[in-house]
Amino acid sequence: MYEYEKCGTAIKNALAQHGIYYCAIDDFCTAGTEKLKRAVLFAELEKHLPSLIGENPLELTHKIYEATKVTATMKEMENFCNRYVKTLRLKVNSEGKFVIEIQTI
Repeated sequence: MYEYEKCGTAIKNALAQHGIYYCAIDDFCTAGTEKLKRAVLFAELEKHLPSLIGENPLELTHKIYEATKVTATMKEMENFCNRYVKTLRLKVNSEGKFVIEIQTI
């Protein structure tokens, strides 16, 4: 976490390069933490990609929220499940190998 006035671009770039999630303290008062929550949830979802076969999407969503300690209502979890978990796509990457992709649009 950082304060807008006390953190420059170089620090934010260094955090991003090392895969460290961050957000501004200032955003907690304005509900600006959605981007951070989504990044953490996506990272946890990616951990489950190799073992998706046979999983129930909503149960997997509950596991993701529990593992990340992100607090959400049942409706928010259902929305995440419908928007991201149920829309996972099989894709061929630039190396010609299958990968599972999270649809973010």
